[in-house]
Amino acid sequence: MANCPICSAQTVHKYQDSPYWMCPVCDCWFQNPMPPKVYEAAHEKDQNGGFTGHLMSDYEKGINKSLAESIFTNFMGGVPGKALDIGSKYPYLSHCFKNLGCEAFGMDNIEIVPDYSKELDVPMLMADFEALTEEQIREWTHTEKFQVITMIHMFEHLYNPLAALRKMKSLLAEDGVLFLRLPSHEVSGFERDMEPGHYTIHPFFHSMTSILELLVQGQDLFTMDWTSPMDGAGQRDIVLRPIQKKPEVWCGMIVKNEERDLPRVLKSIEGVVDGLVIIDTGSTDKTEEVTRTVWTKPLIFETYTEASRQDESGDWKLWDFSKARNVFVEKIDQIPSADYLIWFDADDELLTPANVKRALYLTQYKVFGMMIETEG
Repeated sequence: MANCPICSAQTVHKYQDSPYWMCPVCDCWFQNPMPPKVYEAAHEKDQNGGFTGHLMSDYEKGINKSLAESIFTNFMGGVPGKALDIGSKYPYLSHCFKNLGCEAFGMDNIEIVPDYSKELDVPMLMADFEALTEEQIREWTHTEKFQVITMIHMFEHLYNPLAALRKMKSLLAEDGVLFLRLPSHEVSGFERDMEPGHYTIHPFFHSMTSILELLVQGQDLFTMDWTSPMDGAGQRDIVLRPIQKKPEVWCGMIVKNEERDLPRVLKSIEGVVDGLVIIDTGSTDKTEEVTRTVWTKPLIFETYTEASRQDESGDWKLWDFSKARNVFVEKIDQIPSADYLIWFDADDELLTPANVKRALYLTQYKVFGMMIETEG
């Protein structure tokens, strides 16, 4: 057994005959113990120990040129800025950013860095990104903030990905972009990275879920602004953008005489929801008292009967669900800090709070749905 280094969940299974433990919670695959840190796998050198495997064919250069143009146009708004490619090896991507008007830098910790830097006229630092401080990077590049940082098949090499994300957040401009291209084991074709050579240099094998879990753990680092799988190649492209605060979610509920069921649903959402708006449509039991006892976060509790009708006994019967729902929608919409709205019935229970937390950081989509699992 091993504990996941990202979410701390206990992990008991490995993927087939590989060294990767498979986290059942955040879908991260990781090695435990981690392999010794090296910067080159055996298959990346020729028989004489040379580095010719890094040199690119014209086809590969075309891929890098297209990638630089895509990032520049779609995520930098076509405005030149300072660019840092971490783990660049042969820094052709930086070279392409430079041709687009950017001030571009490369970084890798392989012996041939000076030769590659001279060949492509790209400033390169021979260093381990994880061992450097932000101040050292700023001093070398004379740059306070970068407009774009790229990691092309590099993120899976990091031994402490959360610490690396924190460092990159401090180096990025508020409107900057962090672009990752990495193997992703939930994408078809990932088997190409399941070989002994990769095991020596990839302590992690990530998925979209594990990257989102890192954002949850970091809270105020990044949101996932865009992502796309490269089916057949076992890879995924991810665009992360800096955020200023953890996304805030408020829950709206319509209740009536729910003193029995409310504690269960409130307990299930307490780790996800930052505030609660309850619209009570005519309770006669201890619904409000129970709510205020169980719920310790910000709360708006309002009795509202304008969407109900009284029967012959004087009992309020909800007649217009949408009208009552719109009351909590409007109230949450007026809360400046609220980023997301979620709603539940009082007899519901949130079974997968971790999935909801991760969805808050996936800003590529604005609306999410949940599956309803019924008892029996």
